[in-house]
Amino acid sequence: MNRKIFILLSFFTVFISLFDIKLIPFYHRLGLDFSNHYGFHHCNLSDQDTIYKIDTNKCSDFENRKYVYPPFMFQLYNWTTWFNSVDGAYYFYLLIHLISFFIIVLIWSEKDKLTILFGLSLYISYPNVFLMERGNSDLLIVLFWSLSYLSFKKMKYFLTGFFLAISMFAKLYPLYSLIVVFPLILCNAKYFKKISLSLVFFSTCILLLSPVLWFEYLFEILPGWSSLVMPPNILAHSLKSLPYFFNAKIIFGIILLSWLLASYKSGVRRENWIWGGALAISTFNNGVSFDYNLVTMFPLFILGFKHFSLHSKSSQSFTYVALLLVVLGSRYFFQLFDFYPILRLYSFGLLLTVIPISIFDLGFEMKRYSNKLKFISLS
Repeated sequence: MNRKIFILLSFFTVFISLFDIKLIPFYHRLGLDFSNHYGFHHCNLSDQDTIYKIDTNKCSDFENRKYVYPPFMFQLYNWTTWFNSVDGAYYFYLLIHLISFFIIVLIWSEKDKLTILFGLSLYISYPNVFLMERGNSDLLIVLFWSLSYLSFKKMKYFLTGFFLAISMFAKLYPLYSLIVVFPLILCNAKYFKKISLSLVFFSTCILLLSPVLWFEYLFEILPGWSSLVMPPNILAHSLKSLPYFFNAKIIFGIILLSWLLASYKSGVRRENWIWGGALAISTFNNGVSFDYNLVTMFPLFILGFKHFSLHSKSSQSFTYVALLLVVLGSRYFFQLFDFYPILRLYSFGLLLTVIPISIFDLGFEMKRYSNKLKFISLS
């Protein structure tokens, strides 16, 4: 693919995702998810109450919902107590979001000016606008995960474990991401020991901050929340929404295995791809995965743009553009088809499997181990 055409298609896909914004079910009040954090920091707690057991009428959540986030995420939002109105706190949240977004782009663009421009353009893309409309917290996970990669890259292994622990305990789905990067960490005994000790230490500290809340969350809140499965719809991307749950397990298992193989084969040569891809696949096996969670794919998008804008003649660039199109720009054009949500989920599974295979040329690796095996590489 010609370099100019690749760049044009990438930016055009971000542009057409603006049409998808029309599909967001905007509510009368902005920050529906944010109000859950704000409300439970302004509850009238008695000595017998906890955030998971309190009567929700005592809190300021817009819809009197229960608090369903991990205790550590609750603690990360302690700053909301500075504000006497949810609107003021929400606008401060938007400022934090903007700064976090800029830091994420700088980390993954690796100082390439055109890539920085592309990364910043994702700010107006459908998943990010959807996220801001809800006041969702997933960009914090992207930020902490990005900082863990930056620390690893700069050989600050104690900090790597610190940011990995924050990512996993703020929301649990980065556990899938840790599984993917584990072979990369394991390949060197020196930094494996440092990262592991740091991860265990900070994980223990986080649990000890509120052991009672963690017990309630893990054994009372999480089982009910994890059993929820969204029906197939144009605003969500959970593989568990497929007609048969067994399909979801198989597809996500294949995705996870392909990235694990890529992680194992790459070593530290392509740690940026491993770190970015590990986060990109993390939300697809959740029962509730609205499309604002797709901001977890932004590091992979930024990396892919930088790589393929320099190596756009590679056939892999078509796979990258296809992934961009499916994630960012396809809902508006296919919303009239009832089968589209299911087709989209299968497309996600295919593309997220093809990317590590093609980028890391696992087919060629297999040839090295068997001269008789005729493997057609997807690259």
